[in-house]
Amino acid sequence: MMLGFKGLKAESIENLEASLKSPISACYRQFEYLKHSKQLSLFDQQTLQLYSQRDFPSVEIGPFLMCLTELLEKHHGQKVWVLIDEYDTPLQYAYLNGFFPEAVALLKQVLGAVLKSNTALYKAVITGITRISKESLFSDLNNISVYDISEDF
Repeated sequence: MMLGFKGLKAESIENLEASLKSPISACYRQFEYLKHSKQLSLFDQQTLQLYSQRDFPSVEIGPFLMCLTELLEKHHGQKVWVLIDEYDTPLQYAYLNGFFPEAVALLKQVLGAVLKSNTALYKAVITGITRISKESLFSDLNNISVYDISEDF
């Protein structure tokens, strides 16, 4: 499952909440085939349909991502890899626009739901240009390993 945060260049927390729905909908579209899965219940399929419409509340983003990993595991019979690309783009813009603490809290809620205590998750790969700090956005997560691309860092 891949989430790209490259385009999340919001000027306010409200804009960030609204713009988060775009990568979530794009993520959903990768797995539209789940709507026809014989391994999923009718309720599971209706849940997927609800999230495809982009008009769900922002507080539902994290639970939806966790739900999607569970449905992928149910359909494929194996745990799920999650790739989060450019996790730090929304944080950089939040810092520049004066709502960094609110953005950290929002992303912590969203990413925490899919990355912490998710029995359907195999592993996650998180990319960005800002070094991952275990004291902020990812402070609630266990077993984090940070790998730099260059030894110069």
